[in-house]
Amino acid sequence: MKNTKLSLLILTLAITVIVVSGCTLSKKFTLSDDTGLEVGSENPIISDDVEVVKEEDNQEEVDTKSLQSEVLTKDWLTYRNDEYGFEVKYPEHTKVIQEKNIFYIKNIGDENSSGQSVQILSKNKDENLKETIENELLKDYSKEKCFIEEDNNLNEIYQYPANFTLLPAISYSDFNKDPQNPWSNMNDCPYAKSNGMSYFLMDKNNLDKFAFFSIGQYEIMLDKNTSWQETFRFIN
Repeated sequence: MKNTKLSLLILTLAITVIVVSGCTLSKKFTLSDDTGLEVGSENPIISDDVEVVKEEDNQEEVDTKSLQSEVLTKDWLTYRNDEYGFEVKYPEHTKVIQEKNIFYIKNIGDENSSGQSVQILSKNKDENLKETIENELLKDYSKEKCFIEEDNNLNEIYQYPANFTLLPAISYSDFNKDPQNPWSNMNDCPYAKSNGMSYFLMDKNNLDKFAFFSIGQYEIMLDKNTSWQETFRFIN
């Protein structure tokens, strides 16, 4: 009798151990993917171990980028000219000097230097940039001597909006005639290429004017990635 009771007790304990182990294994395998969702549940729940990206977290990242942008641009000044219809940013250690339709960016204290400049010119709305240059600026010059050569590298060098068209300064047939001074004949053509950067710019949204930039060899930078002329915009 005692042996029977003992056997029943051992059997009962064994069954209990098996049931408890089965429940534990079931719980361990309930979350079967890395999303934290209970597989097979009609009302999926999020596990406490899953990190949820909240909307405010994204907003914080956007705010951080905006703050960084403000820090980078806080020392930039803006020059706006309603008469010629443009605006441009320039660093605080420089100043803008106007001479008719030419606007020079010069370092403060070095106003006697040639500086860098942008010239605003009017154009026929029905002409593209190349036609305007040929019909207005080169009309008194031989096409064989003074001409436009398109340069796609300009769009790689400078970061302008897609609606801007860029063309290089005027090329001339006698360029490099003297290897010691390849730019010796640059005065034979207007707005001619030199040993520095210069180019024309037109905004397709403002077809009544265009600009000519004379930069030289060393650009005046707003930061390590942005030159002052890349912030140039025509305004209505």
